[in-house]
Amino acid sequence: MGSAERAFRTAQEKRSRSIGTALGCESTIQRSDAPTLRRSNAPTLRRSHALTSLTASLALLAGCAVGPDYKRPEATTIPAAYTGATNVVTTDSGATNAWKIAEPQAQIPKGNWWEIFGDAELNDLESQASAANQQLKVAVARFAEARAQMDVTRAGLFPNVSLSGSYTRQRVSANTPSTITGQAHGISATFGR
Repeated sequence: MGSAERAFRTAQEKRSRSIGTALGCESTIQRSDAPTLRRSNAPTLRRSHALTSLTASLALLAGCAVGPDYKRPEATTIPAAYTGATNVVTTDSGATNAWKIAEPQAQIPKGNWWEIFGDAELNDLESQASAANQQLKVAVARFAEARAQMDVTRAGLFPNVSLSGSYTRQRVSANTPSTITGQAHGISATFGR
């Protein structure tokens, strides 16, 4: 090793020692004479573990904290107006709002409901109104269109039957070579004739 190299290494070692002592590290020289820095991590690790455990315990305690004391609301009492069959109150018209049993009238015709009144003028007006009602005509036309579209859509569910015909006429040319001899069909395969 030359004197220039030795001087360079010595200067390098001094520099690393001064940096290491400034950082709180110890300088060690290994067998390869290369300076390495080793830092003592024991106090830092202890502080890091203590800080982590403190943070975790604070987070657990914060999760256990509940807001203000919970007070269950009192059940409300049902007012007398909603008690049902026992509630009989007279209205201005003299009727009561007591429970009434249903009287189904499914037997009444539902088509021309105005005929119940037996008024000929009302029947005439209803027939004129239904004949002149453009919106009703549009609705009937849309209904017929929707029904036709449904029929077209349903037609795809049924089997299709189709019939088609074709005709092809072919004949073998006399000049077509034979697959056996390679000569044309019209020429004799014998050589003496």
